[in-house]
Order: sequence, then C-alpha cells, then structure tokens
Amino acid sequence: MAADADVAALLNHAHATPAVTRVAIRGVVDLLVARSASLSDATKILRRCLSRGAPSAAVDETCAATGRLVESGAFGADELVGELLAALAALAAEGGGGDAAAATSIVRGIGCVVMADASSSSSSSSSSYRDSGPAHPLSRALRAHPAAAPAAALACVTSALSARGGGTGTGTGTGTGTGTGTRAGAGVPAVVALAELRGFLRHALLSEGGADAATADVVPHSTFTPSSSFRALLHARLTRVACGAPSAASAAVADLLVGCLPWYRYARGDAAARAWVAAAAADVADAVDAASRYEREAAAGCGTSIVAKAKALAGRAATATAAACRDASRAGDDVSPLLGVLRRLFAICVAGADEGGADEGADEGADDFDATAVACDLASCLPSATEKSASAAAALAATLARYFAGPRDGSHPRDGSHPRAGGAVAALIAARA
Repeated sequence: MAADADVAALLNHAHATPAVTRVAIRGVVDLLVARSASLSDATKILRRCLSRGAPSAAVDETCAATGRLVESGAFGADELVGELLAALAALAAEGGGGDAAAATSIVRGIGCVVMADASSSSSSSSSSYRDSGPAHPLSRALRAHPAAAPAAALACVTSALSARGGGTGTGTGTGTGTGTGTRAGAGVPAVVALAELRGFLRHALLSEGGADAATADVVPHSTFTPSSSFRALLHARLTRVACGAPSAASAAVADLLVGCLPWYRYARGDAAARAWVAAAAADVADAVDAASRYEREAAAGCGTSIVAKAKALAGRAATATAAACRDASRAGDDVSPLLGVLRRLFAICVAGADEGGADEGADEGADDFDATAVACDLASCLPSATEKSASAAAALAATLARYFAGPRDGSHPRDGSHPRAGGAVAALIAARA
C-alpha cells in the first residue's frame, strides 16, 4: 500500500501551479510504470489524471507518457485507448468542446499508443491496429471530438511519417516524460509507422463523410467532394511527406496516394470537386516522381536508371488519371490539366527506353500499365475535346501519337513510348473499324 500512499501524496499537488503539476504527474507516471502491480487500482489513478477536473498540464503530461505506459505493460494498448477516448468524449460533451488543449493532448496520447503498439509488434509484423479503417483509434478520436481532434491527428500523422529513427522504439524509461511516448512516431521507423497508419489514412481519404461523419465508411468509387477540410489537409500533408527528402517512407506514401487516386470521382455540377481531382492527380504525379528519384538513388551502381517499383507506381497512377480524363470529358470539362499529369507519368513509365535500352525489371513495371485501357479512355475524350477546344484536341492527339502509336507486336517503338503500349491505338482503330 506504500505505492498507493505515494500516488495520493503526488496527486495532492496536481492542482498547483503548472510546473508543480507536471512534476507531480511525472512522479505518478513513474509509479504506474515501475510499480503498477503494487497499486490497488491503476485504472482509477489514470482516470484521475485524465478527468474533466484535471488541469491541462496534468492531462498533457499523462498523455505524453502513454507510450511508456504501454511498453512497460502497465496498461494494454486497447485498454489505454479506451480510457483516452472516454476522456476525449467527456471533453466533447462539455459546452464549447471543453478544454481544447487537453483534447489535443489526448489525441496525441492516442497516437503515441498506436506507435508504441507498432514498435512492440514490428518484429512480428502483426499489430491490432493495422488495416482497421474506421475502427482505428485515430478514426474513433475524430468521431469522438470532431472539433479538436482533426488538427491533432494531422500533427500525429506528420510526426510519425517524418520520423527518421531506425531503432525499435523501446523507450528509455527515464521518468523524465521524454521517452518514446512524447511524440507520435519517436523511435519508430517511418515505414513501420505508415504500415500502422495505412488503414486510418485510407479511411480518412476515401470515406464519404470525412472526419465529420459519425459512421463514415469507405465507399468504392464514391464521389469526392472537398467538403471535409481534414481530407484535403491530410492529402496535402501526405504529398509533402512523399515529396520531401527521398526515403523508403516517401516511396511508401506515394504508393498509398496512388492506391487512393482511382477512387476519386468527378461530381457533376461541382466545379470545386472537379478541380480538386485534377490537383490531386498532379500531387500524385509529384509523389511518384519523388519515389522514382529515391529508386534511382537506391539503384545507383546496379546498372539501372530506375527500378520496376517506380514504373509500376507511375503505370497505376497513369491508368487512374486516364479514367479521370474520361470523367472530365463526360462532364464537359477541359482535360488539358490532366493531360499534363499523364505526360509526366508516361515519362516515368518509359524511362530507359528513350536511351534505346530496357531497364532491369521493366517488364515487371509494365504489367501494371494497361496501355489499351488507357488508350481507350483517352480516345473517348477526342470527340468532346474536338467540339470544345481545338488546342485541347491537338494536345490529346499528340499524347496518343507520342505514347501509343507503334507496332502492334508490342515491341519497343523507336520514339521511346511505353514498351507494352505499342499498337494500342492501332488495335483500338481496328476494333472500331
């Protein structure tokens, strides 16, 4: 019972000045980490630190140590997430959303729990939160407190994916409040963090209702509208991560963005949504280009200018962008912005062919590029483009001629177009003849 007495003595100072409060709560956290088995009710102590009457400094200090609490075994990840979400919901129920600083700290604490769980399970590649989508702790946080959670969730994602640590994220347990749990993703490799967040990120980018929906779910081919600022900001943050310093994480984030691009659809009559789709495609092209730069650096000295993974990403993105061109044409919009994106992606797809040779792994990357489907989508835009703008029609025809005209046997065209694209236009014309 000595441990309970020590905790009680420390909690008596929890409502003092912020500096004293932080010192007291750090002491409580140290006792929870080191002597949780000796405490009569560790959960009750945690709730006192997170309750509505607790000062913001106490909540912040407790949430900063959530990673340590999980790693030490004082609390299970699911148990601690449940307590944090309950505290967050209680704040949301207060008038005006409660203490915004405390709500932000709680969301940060949830992110730290997720990363601590990723760190502890990275060796086995099995985590309870991977691919959980709407059940992911951060998704639940967005629903629990729609006003304060989005900004904090964005900060958690940026922090985790910007981590450059290569360790296992086991923390030091020094008791200073500066261990693994103080920053989401601290000590966790960015690639591992992305694997842990992938389900949440896809759900947030593709869910029909965005962060404001109480029961949002992923709707394939759902019409994207930029009504949720959280979705637009999340896309922008991910693009920034992908286009930053070349790394394995930037390539992995590019893969995530490319995977989401096919599900964005034009909203008829919604000019803002249509413009956003074109901008999103351009962002994805930037991310793929950054991934290709990373792949070039990784392939340096291996005798290849670019490896198959970047080509595969570009091929998938080109297929999705061509479908967006088709949707834009049907909506009566100008396809010129999307054609610029396509040409950038095609340039990555055909990298190496311009030099008269084939890269190692070129065929593997080409398998993800359905040249005939892309040619059909672009050719279907020609009638509408011809009626509306001669310049757009000329640009479309030039793109088709540059990348899809060639021998029908699939051999490498001399103009450097995609090795699997040869004869796609000729085959299309023959089929329609």
